[in-house]
Amino acid sequence: LKSLDYHWFSTMYGVWFFSSYILSSLAMIVIACYLLRTRGPLKGILTNAHFYYLGCLMLAFTVFWAYISFSQYFLVYSANIPEETFWYNIREINPDGAKNSWWWVSMGLLFCHFFFPFLWLLWYNNKFGLRIVFISVWILIVHLLDLYWNILPGKIHLETGDTIRQFGISFWDISMILGAGGICVWAYLRSMKKNQPIPLRDPRILESINAHE
Repeated sequence: LKSLDYHWFSTMYGVWFFSSYILSSLAMIVIACYLLRTRGPLKGILTNAHFYYLGCLMLAFTVFWAYISFSQYFLVYSANIPEETFWYNIREINPDGAKNSWWWVSMGLLFCHFFFPFLWLLWYNNKFGLRIVFISVWILIVHLLDLYWNILPGKIHLETGDTIRQFGISFWDISMILGAGGICVWAYLRSMKKNQPIPLRDPRILESINAHE
């Protein structure tokens, strides 16, 4: 992702990558665990306590993602170095100074990637059942939007001058998601047939199964 704009640099980008993907991984784990609990081999093993802990971790990394994203923007804004500020400029304004479509995506990330999941996961009852599944699906969707925001914006050189590639979803985007996602799901289901759903020889497995809130 960094190599797409090799002139730009940020020491916090790796931490952003870590926080973003841990959060989306937790969301995917919640969905998988819910399916395995209701229709799979983990029925009767997973309890509300496990989902509560996963919900707490999702809340923590939601805050961590917002902290890192804001800190990176704040440091770039404060330094005001052209080699850094251009990365945010093309995600806010067109060459003529008017706000582009990415500015609205930025506002969407602010409210949908932080405020809404943060407020939702603060409530105790929202960490169980379909409510935590809902917020997990929500987080995955806005994570995809965050990837769009980090990958697609860039200058397009035309004979009439430079312009900014605007936000849009194409057939190839959807096919890529379905293709790569399908391979991951296939590998996961194939692995499930060869392994036990829980680590039976783990010395702390009973402590984990009997976890309490």
